[in-house]
Amino acid sequence: MENIGGTFRLLRKSKHLSLDAVGKGIVTTSFLSRFERGQYDISVQNLNQLLERINVTWSEFVYINNAYKKNISNRISQCYLHEDIGGLEKIQQEIETNQDLTPTYHKLYSIMMKALIGSLTGIPLSKAEINTVIHYLSSVANWTSFELYLFGNTLMMLPIDNVVSLSKLMFQKGEEYNYLNTDNISSYTRVLNNAICYCCEQRRADEAVPMLEMFEKLIDHPRQFYERMKLLNLRGLVLYCTGNVTDGLESLYRSLFTCKLIDATTVLHHELSYLDHFLTDDEVVGLRTRLKIS
Repeated sequence: MENIGGTFRLLRKSKHLSLDAVGKGIVTTSFLSRFERGQYDISVQNLNQLLERINVTWSEFVYINNAYKKNISNRISQCYLHEDIGGLEKIQQEIETNQDLTPTYHKLYSIMMKALIGSLTGIPLSKAEINTVIHYLSSVANWTSFELYLFGNTLMMLPIDNVVSLSKLMFQKGEEYNYLNTDNISSYTRVLNNAICYCCEQRRADEAVPMLEMFEKLIDHPRQFYERMKLLNLRGLVLYCTGNVTDGLESLYRSLFTCKLIDATTVLHHELSYLDHFLTDDEVVGLRTRLKIS
C-alpha cells in the first residue's frame, strides 16, 4: 500500500489528533511526520500501535487506503477509454504534486501516466523510463495490485521480449495473491489480455500461448463470466495469428455471439473494431453476416 502514510494522515486529521498525541511512546513526532509524507517506511508493529491509538481497525484502514487508489484508477480508466488526453494530463499533474507518495512510487506513477498518454499521442517513453519500469518489476520480491497496475498500463511501451519475460514473472511472483479475491483475478486477466494482444500485434503470437494457459487457470471461478468470454476471444485471436485461421475465426465468432446474446453491444463493436487490425475485410464481413449486424 504505497499511499499508507497519506491515508494515515487523513484519518488522524479527521479525528483532530496532533502528531504529538498520536506518536507519543510509539514513534517520534519527526518520524511520524515523515511517514505521513511518504519519506519513511514503518514497521507493522508500529503501524498497528498507531492505528490502535486513533481507534481505526486494520480492515477499515485498508478499505480507506484502497478506496483512494480505486478512485484514481477509475478516473484514469474512464479518461483512457474516452481518449481524454486532457483528463489524463490533469491526473498526471495531480500525481506530480502529490506529497504522500514515496519518491519511487512517485516516479513510477509518473512514468505510467506518460505511457498511457503516449499510447494515445504516439509519443514513446524514453529509454531511461523504460529501464526504470523493467528494473522495478524485475527486482521487486512480490507482485501485488500496484505491480499489476503498473505493468498493465506500461507494457504497450516496453520491448516485446521484456513483455514476454515479465508476463511469466508476474505469474510466479504474484502466485500466492492470485486467488485472494475476484478483484485480484480480474487484474491478472486484464494484464494478460493486454500482453496477449500486444504479442499478436508484434507478430509474436507463439509467445502468447503460455499466457493463454495462465489466463485459463485463473478463471475457474463461476463468477468470471466476462473473463470466460474473453478467453474465447483471445484463443481465437492467437489461433488465427499462428495460422489456424478456421478454428480461430470460429472461436472469435463464439465470443462475439456471446456478447450479442447478453446485449453487450458496446463490447461487441469494440472487439470487432479491434479485429480489423488482423482479419481481412472479407473475414470481418463474414463475422458480421453470421452475427447479423451491420
